[in-house]
Amino acid sequence: MQGVEKLHLEDALEDSPQTRQLLAVFERDASALRKYSNGLHSCCSRIMKAQNELCAATQSLAQHLRDFEIQKFPLESDESILTSTLKQFASYLDDVSSIQQVLSAQFSETMMYPLTKFLQADLEEVSTLSEMFQIATNEHENTMNKYMKLPKKKESERQRQESNEDLYMMRKKFHQSPSYKHAQLITDFYALGIKD
Repeated sequence: MQGVEKLHLEDALEDSPQTRQLLAVFERDASALRKYSNGLHSCCSRIMKAQNELCAATQSLAQHLRDFEIQKFPLESDESILTSTLKQFASYLDDVSSIQQVLSAQFSETMMYPLTKFLQADLEEVSTLSEMFQIATNEHENTMNKYMKLPKKKESERQRQESNEDLYMMRKKFHQSPSYKHAQLITDFYALGIKD
């Protein structure tokens, strides 16, 4: 994608307006990708349900054809052509049902599992990290405000030291949070080849 800067991990610590702006672009893309992927997952789930239903219907039809032999018709001979034809057709349907079961298993392994894993592991991680970043930002600002409101008097030295330690911990948390978030966004988008 031409014209869009790359998101660098080392920029996470700066927390500059440019980095926040670029991060917002990546977050919008992550949101759009999540929305698209959820729609894709929904379509794939419908295919899986339809495939499983088709397999069950085929098995049911084969069983119903086999049940014809159990029926007793007074005018029918023991080995009528209809009975043998229905048996043969049921056998073909069993083969078709087996193929449909294999196809359903392949759909599950190659389509649903990777898509579900991507949605849960990667895209949900970005959402969680965004929330954690917002919480860390709010906590950092609150701690900074408390520190700034401390009195300048000498007797409040213990308060100042405690507040300084709190501020240190919040800054550490504040700087770790965007680092994790940047790393996850970089991993998701660059691994997919979206932001090259």
